[in-house]
Amino acid sequence: MAAAPLSSPFHSGTLPRRRFVRASLVLFLAVSLAVLAGLGWDAHAEYAGARSRLPVIARMHMLRTDILQLDEVLTMSARMAAATGDLAWERRYREVEPRLDAAIKEALALAPDAARGSAAAATDAANTALVTMENQAFELVRQGRAERAQQLLAGDEYTHQKRIYGAGMVEFNQHLLDASEALGRQMLSSARRSVGITLASALGLLLGVLFVLRSTRRWQHAVMRSHEALNARSAELAELNVRLDTRVRERTQALWVSAQQARLAAERAEFLAYNDALTGLPNRAMFSRLLGQALDAGPAPQGTLALLFVDLDRFKNVNDTLGHEAGDRLLRDMALRLRGCVGAGDTVARLGGDEFVVLATGADGAAALAALAQRLLAAVSRPLALAGQEFHVTASVGISMYPRDGEDERTLMKHADIAMYQAKEDGKNTYAFYSADANAHSLERLAFESSLRRALAAGQFEVHYQPKVDAHSGALSGVEALLRWKHPDLGLVSPARFIPVAEEMGLIVDIGRWVLETACAQHVAWRAQGLAPLRVAVNLSARQFYDDALLGDVRAVLERTGMDPAWLELEITESMLMRHVDEAVTVLQAFKALGIRVSLDDFGTGYSSLANLKRFPIDTIKIDRSFVHDLPASEEDRAITEAVIAMGRTLSMTVVAEGVETQDHIDFLKARGCDELQGWFFGKAVPAADIAGRLQRSP
Repeated sequence: MAAAPLSSPFHSGTLPRRRFVRASLVLFLAVSLAVLAGLGWDAHAEYAGARSRLPVIARMHMLRTDILQLDEVLTMSARMAAATGDLAWERRYREVEPRLDAAIKEALALAPDAARGSAAAATDAANTALVTMENQAFELVRQGRAERAQQLLAGDEYTHQKRIYGAGMVEFNQHLLDASEALGRQMLSSARRSVGITLASALGLLLGVLFVLRSTRRWQHAVMRSHEALNARSAELAELNVRLDTRVRERTQALWVSAQQARLAAERAEFLAYNDALTGLPNRAMFSRLLGQALDAGPAPQGTLALLFVDLDRFKNVNDTLGHEAGDRLLRDMALRLRGCVGAGDTVARLGGDEFVVLATGADGAAALAALAQRLLAAVSRPLALAGQEFHVTASVGISMYPRDGEDERTLMKHADIAMYQAKEDGKNTYAFYSADANAHSLERLAFESSLRRALAAGQFEVHYQPKVDAHSGALSGVEALLRWKHPDLGLVSPARFIPVAEEMGLIVDIGRWVLETACAQHVAWRAQGLAPLRVAVNLSARQFYDDALLGDVRAVLERTGMDPAWLELEITESMLMRHVDEAVTVLQAFKALGIRVSLDDFGTGYSSLANLKRFPIDTIKIDRSFVHDLPASEEDRAITEAVIAMGRTLSMTVVAEGVETQDHIDFLKARGCDELQGWFFGKAVPAADIAGRLQRSP
């Protein structure tokens, strides 16, 4: 009983102290918890605020890329407008300019310190200068002075201001990059502080260790994920920036190349609008402009203004035999030759085809013009190598003088053309001045050409037949089909007059096709009358021989008429064969495959030799009338005729002599072994009915 009171005071004193300690600990823990909670809350709030700036960082990276790209587009638009003269580039400039200003303003709002760099003032001044010069360039383009605009934008001042502006923009972009990196560091610092306080709370707060630990881990994981996401996003933005820079460079290069191509195409189009594409000479449009200007200005002091119309003689023969590529080469060479003959103030132009014209502005009268025409003719006639052969081309020149022959472009051109045709009538390879008589002759020629163009459709052509006889028996062995034109007003027109005109007009192929079909049909008609068969010879012109449709035309005629090909003989000349030897051999072999005989007309006047004749599948050679006319008196003609007959017999060819007109001709040729004779002695070319009567009278 006595011990109890002793222990009671101890217990009664200890309990309050424990409670006090417990309360103190609880209070300390509560205060510590409150303090740490407050600190943790502040750190978390700071971290959350830093995290909320992630879009700002991304936006700053995007603005930096946009500013670089838009600035490049502005510069490119100004330069493209100056290079192409196209004001669409100015509209592009005006569209992009406010976007660049907005991007810079937004960047400054996000990072105000970016405008406080050492080069900010200089950059702003350079930007103002660049904008001023680019606006000046656009104004020059609107005034049509694109070349001056190019010079302005390529000048040293523009380049200098562009360099200052570029350096300022580099500093500005660096400030943007620094600001974004500072925000990243701030966010990382906040994260670290939050983690530190969280760990301290975990150590100090035993009662909330699980909660603190769980929260800390959760916060730590969130921070790491955000950090990783930020790093990944930063890497993506860096890669995107590289791709955008590459794409801008590639696009800029492509636009530059496109602009260059467009400029070259425009220059080419402008050149072709006023110049001949083949020769580079002024074309008809440019020549008309130059002639108009010359007429307005009048002739030079002590000079005469004149036109010289130059037309190449028989140019179509070159195209028909050697092809258009050789013809084009000839035209280019002729252009160079003509240009080398005129003075510095004169102009050579190509009007088209084989027609050239010279505008002489300082010639001293008709004598000087005649001398110029002679120089032109001499230059044209110089030898020219085409397809491995040497050719000689000639020209005809017509001259009209201002104001004697006309006071306007149309009259001068017309009279120069008339004079040129007069030169052709005078034998070609010469020149002629315009005269009223030439004008009347030109009108007559135009009427003649018009009538010739209508002759075939109007049925004015006829085929006459000249007999060929056997030299030994005197019997009729064949006929040669010869074309005749029965003009309603002019009567019977000589072939020597209208055949060359038909060749120049390009009508000879159609006319030749009609002659072939008419002759074949006549042969069939004679056979239907029961008359003895005759071999019918038909002449082919050079243009017809090298026409791609010739073989098809011959086959079609034989099929339509029903003529036996063995009785058809096609006559060609030596010169036709020698123009294109390989092609000629191919055509002749095709004739032989059809069963048609081939005759070499006017033999001895071309380039043939025994070696050449062996290459061609020829059945008949005809001695030209020029070698027969003076037989037997001419020793030279005797030797040539005997050699031709011997050559023909050696090659097993039929030899026909043309132009036989006397009994002396017959005796000489018969004695030398000539096979057939043809000439006026046996009859001129006559209508088909006369040949039929002769056949009926023959035994």
